[in-house]
Amino acid sequence: QLQADSFTPSQLQAGGIAVTQDGSRRSLYQVLSFPKVTFEDLITISPDLRDIEPDIAAQLSCDALYSNYIARQKKDVDAVQRDEALKIPEGFSYADIDGLSSELRGKLADRRPENLRQAQQVEGMTPAATMLLLAKLRQFNRLKAG
Repeated sequence: QLQADSFTPSQLQAGGIAVTQDGSRRSLYQVLSFPKVTFEDLITISPDLRDIEPDIAAQLSCDALYSNYIARQKKDVDAVQRDEALKIPEGFSYADIDGLSSELRGKLADRRPENLRQAQQVEGMTPAATMLLLAKLRQFNRLKAG
């Protein structure tokens, strides 16, 4: 029901929900993902939402709020899986990666993984550290190619 209909920014604003006036239609689920929008705010636009049980409304609010973060994480996971075979060049400096702990930099420098997949297997390598390494490898490859 929250994703069935879409509303213009003008319709949402008329219902008391401030959104960017960019002309993009949004479902109520998308609007509910905005940090300051509550389920009660949606009822002004779609009164039949009053029929939804409070515990279900709370779960929908939570799901919508975190949907953007989950989508972003899925995108990151897809990027890492796509680039697992990405080669790490000889002499690549892990010291240049801001955000990695000195301990992890040392482990990577000692083990010298050949690709991103091997780097992920180094003890202490977190998903966030993998994303930092991937970003630095892409930057390194762009500079080398350019």
